[in-house]
Amino acid sequence: MTVLMLIFVAVCLDVTGQTLYKSGLTQISTSNVSQLSATSAAQLIWDAVRNWRVVAGLIGYLAQAIVWWVVLSRVDVSYAFPLTKLNVISNCA
Repeated sequence: MTVLMLIFVAVCLDVTGQTLYKSGLTQISTSNVSQLSATSAAQLIWDAVRNWRVVAGLIGYLAQAIVWWVVLSRVDVSYAFPLTKLNVISNCA
């Protein structure tokens, strides 16, 4: 697989992870989080861990990190990093 394809896969995984993560966190009630107590933070974490979208988003992030390691093992970061900004364009669409 070429480096450009790997970068494209990493960007797609990043966008998918962000979208799922945000979707899952939006479903979770965050009304108690404004209190900034340990109990409300623990409840938020527990609710997030039980939400499949949050978990899938985290898995997407993990997969993206693994692909990114492969990319960086093959090319300089000065080449690869600017291409990761495609995720900003994807998230706006």
